[in-house]
Amino acid sequence: MFQHAVQQVHFAVVRNGYDRRQVDSDVAEQERRATEARRRIEEAEASLSEVTGRARALEAKISALRARSNGSSARSATPVDELAERLMETVSAAGRELPAQVVSEAETDKEKIERMASDVRQIARFRAARIVGTARRDHQQAQELVEEARRQVDEFLDEGRSRAEARAQAVWNEARGRLRQPMLEVEEARRQGRAMRHELKQLQDLRDECWERVAGDPGRLDEGPLEDVR
Repeated sequence: MFQHAVQQVHFAVVRNGYDRRQVDSDVAEQERRATEARRRIEEAEASLSEVTGRARALEAKISALRARSNGSSARSATPVDELAERLMETVSAAGRELPAQVVSEAETDKEKIERMASDVRQIARFRAARIVGTARRDHQQAQELVEEARRQVDEFLDEGRSRAEARAQAVWNEARGRLRQPMLEVEEARRQGRAMRHELKQLQDLRDECWERVAGDPGRLDEGPLEDVR
């Protein structure tokens, strides 16, 4: 009868949430009272069935007494009829009173259970709203922390990249500075080599010219000094 009046309510426990043990205790008490109400209704129904059975048994006995009294005098039949009527009235009154009492108690228990269920649901909704609000705030704070961490990581990466580029440029400049002097020395050596080869070629040309003079006319060597090759 009351299986839909009470529903078991459980929530997950989160940080800054409600006291789960308190709500579970309230729900357990509500279920206990609902079970007690059902038990009382079942007992009342059993009592009603028992009274109904007794009434039927009394009706059978009354019918038997009436059958027996048919052969007796009218004087003896009157008390039996009166007794039967009183018994029937008592049984009928008890039958009417018992269902009314059962219904009244059941309605009272139902109202109590519904009020308790409403209170528990309101508490649960209030605490659930607190849980949702806390969860949203925690989620927002977590997002802010993640964004701050990402920003710091980006700053560290940019700073590290800048430092790496600056260090690489410094190393390159230092290497170029160290290589510049040897390169200048190599270039000077090459220039001197070219000058020496040019001078050597001039000497070779002068030698060849001298030999040609000697071979052609030895007297021409006295005509004048040789040209300065430098």
